[in-house]
Amino acid sequence: MTAVILPVVQGDSPQEQQKHIQVMVHVQAEILNPVFARRRANQWLSMKAGHLLLVDEPELLLGDALQWRFDVFLSAPQLTQPGTAH
Repeated sequence: MTAVILPVVQGDSPQEQQKHIQVMVHVQAEILNPVFARRRANQWLSMKAGHLLLVDEPELLLGDALQWRFDVFLSAPQLTQPGTAH
């Protein structure tokens, strides 16, 4: 993984001795829209793992490669009402 080292110089005044600091990182890249990424992930799960698995809550991971990460949940049919799922 690529590492970026940010030198930080802390001053002596009370205003400069705060518990937290803010860091802003700018990344410019062309990535797949999260809606299309979710569709692709659902398609892969359906073909490779099972048709009752679905993804939700996309998160973009910043690393050497930008990647989408999703929560996977099981969509089990309701036994009391056939034809519905939750």
